Amino acid sequence: VNDSGDIFGIGGGVRRAHSDSIEIENDAVLFSIDYTWEEPVIGPATLGIGLDLEYQNYPASPYTSDGRQDMFAALTATIGAPGWNLYGFGPTMTVEASRTESNVSLYDARDFGVRFGITSVF
Repeated sequence: VNDSGDIFGIGGGVRRAHSDSIEIENDAVLFSIDYTWEEPVIGPATLGIGLDLEYQNYPASPYTSDGRQDMFAALTATIGAPGWNLYGFGPTMTVEASRTESNVSLYDARDFGVRFGITSVF
């Protein structure tokens, strides 16, 4: 949190998923960064943006002898309307674009989505 009340976040981690299935067992490295403005940015609306990155390594794969490696990236923007709150909860809209690139083309994907929700405005 800076002097203006904006919120900056950064995170990372590692994950190991164990399974009897070679389709599920993997190791991953994760990184995320986000920023949310406290004051309205777009008229009366607040704005938060984020970037998530994840690299997954599957040691075995039925589709390749070299195992499978996936790289996932997602960019999100969340718009909130704290002035339109009811009992301390206001509406949000999140737009997300993501892409997965894999050395096994079956797992390549591009997604775009819009989510509507509510959040605390305290």
